Amino acid sequence: MPVKCPKCWATNSGTSHFCSDCGTRLGGAVENGNLPTMTLQPPPEALKAGETFAGKYEILGELGRGGMGEVYLAKDTTLSRKVALKFLPEDMYRNEAARGRFAYEARAAAALDHPYICSIHEVGESEGRLFFAMEYVEGINLRDRIAAGPVPLPEALSIAVEVSEALQKAHD
Repeated sequence: MPVKCPKCWATNSGTSHFCSDCGTRLGGAVENGNLPTMTLQPPPEALKAGETFAGKYEILGELGRGGMGEVYLAKDTTLSRKVALKFLPEDMYRNEAARGRFAYEARAAAALDHPYICSIHEVGESEGRLFFAMEYVEGINLRDRIAAGPVPLPEALSIAVEVSEALQKAHD
């Protein structure tokens, strides 16, 4: 009988001791008083400035990280342009559902063509990392702008209009 993982809700065979997606220990019998063990591959190490990723992206530095991704500034050495590389967070890279959401996000964004939505240049997996390369836009991000203090009304309205136009395009 299939067993659901209590952490990521992946379906596993009834004889599994560990989740095949995230490695969480599943319930089950203890044999001879010993708990079963499992060896997991360690997550990939953080990328460092100066390293090359996927044979063509020179890492320039980290831009930020959040619940659904880690973003690095890189130079695409093939096309001589700066790009933003987004990766699935290390703690989620074994989770099949999270990998699916990440790939869906990349495909959905790649299907959009709008001045306020970053273009997706490549989606792939390399060196044990699921990633996508997207257009890099210079400037301050919205979180940092809001943290800098009150946003004057004309600037707030301009931001709201741009976000609304991008959202409308995404939902057309």
